[in-house]
Amino acid sequence: MLCGVTAVVIAYRLGRRLWGADVAWLGALLLAVSPLHIYYSQQVRPYALFILLALGSLSCLEWLKRSESSYVGLFYSFVTALALYTHNYGLFLLIPLLLYVVQRQVSARTGLACAAAILLAYSPWTPFLWHQIQTGAASWIERVWSQTPPTLALVKSFAAFSIGGEVPAYVPTGSAALPLWPKLLAYLLFGTLALRGLTRSGQDGRAGRVFAVNMMLILGIPFLVSFYLPIYIVARYDVIALPLFLLLCASGARSFSGVSYATAVTLTAGLAAWALFFYYSRPPLQGVAAQARMIRTHANARDAVLCTGFTHFDSVN
Repeated sequence: MLCGVTAVVIAYRLGRRLWGADVAWLGALLLAVSPLHIYYSQQVRPYALFILLALGSLSCLEWLKRSESSYVGLFYSFVTALALYTHNYGLFLLIPLLLYVVQRQVSARTGLACAAAILLAYSPWTPFLWHQIQTGAASWIERVWSQTPPTLALVKSFAAFSIGGEVPAYVPTGSAALPLWPKLLAYLLFGTLALRGLTRSGQDGRAGRVFAVNMMLILGIPFLVSFYLPIYIVARYDVIALPLFLLLCASGARSFSGVSYATAVTLTAGLAAWALFFYYSRPPLQGVAAQARMIRTHANARDAVLCTGFTHFDSVN
């Protein structure tokens, strides 16, 4: 919960630095009411922390772009290394750094020093990463990947990011029970807002395009790799880009004025209320009642029981 709430604060600060207070407030609000973000913020799993650290890494990178001091570079490297230790997908956070070096927004010397520091900090974990790859510890991803279907993985990710949109059945945000029309409205609305944020002119538009490129590379590279070695899971590992997408949509909404802006905000608020109603009215996950009975039967009176979603219950039953 603390990670989820703090991520909203960091999203606000990043949005304010790039687009101003109006976009920042709306982007932070979209993240705060995102069923996908709420879902992971209620789990004792790494994803809420990963979203927070990914946002911290991107915020520090923006800071590094403005001030290439050794202090800022060290802080950026530290936060990004923490993201790497939280989830292997953190490797893709090096892509924005490379992009900024290519665009000469960060000097090659600073970029190389930061990348070296991050990889050096991550090096103790590489034997374990190699062991995971060799032993097929993530082989279950291939099954999930094949059910997506793979060619629509990116499309389904952006559909999952849109509030009120449909997400895979294994992410119980409740949106699977939504009627078809709010899903279509969510796709149309958030697709329009993201496109509008991408095509804004001036400095605001440039920030949006940089955001969009970072987002597409962070998602696109693992997407392409997955056709050879599946590592992409819709609405789970791709949450690294969720705040980027919502901030881009907020930028698009703020580019409207008058009635158009009021309409966009009203539709977004309506979809959020609709999606959250289904989220909080959804019954418990299938099998949880049986698992609860098992714990009640076998646990002692003073046992501490930590419920993280019973993910591996079936494999150890």
